[in-house]
Amino acid sequence: HGLPALAPLASLLVRSGTLKGERLPVRVAAVSIGSAEHNDIVIAEPSVSPKHAKLQRRETVWVLTDLNSANGTFVDGEPVTVESPLSPGSTLRFGDVAVLFEPLDDGVAPEPPAESRAARRTPIHAATPRPSGPPAWLIALLVILVAVVVYFLMSRS
Repeated sequence: HGLPALAPLASLLVRSGTLKGERLPVRVAAVSIGSAEHNDIVIAEPSVSPKHAKLQRRETVWVLTDLNSANGTFVDGEPVTVESPLSPGSTLRFGDVAVLFEPLDDGVAPEPPAESRAARRTPIHAATPRPSGPPAWLIALLVILVAVVVYFLMSRS
């Protein structure tokens, strides 16, 4: 895309399945997880639903939500029925695929890189500085008015 990749906020270390040993980076505070290509994190395994789960950070806590997946979402062996808060090192399971949750942000929002901070500031528009005092059209009108009055007075005498 041309945009610099964001530093991961967390990662998922895959412990089983065809992606075993891979570290999947979580680069934004809310990601969709599933087997379909449109997800932020794609785990193309038969036991993983196309739209399986959602992982998101709320303030300093990461929570996992099951999206009515066929084979379930689990945190440390417990089924996720509502949002489940995660601890560093929690074992997550999407269907038959186990992953180790590793937050990399220590619960603190990372300081954005200087170039993205600068890009987020309100742009400063370079404009010709306006002179203080009356607008130019008013001065031009007065000059014309004075010229007309002077002409009128001179033509009477």
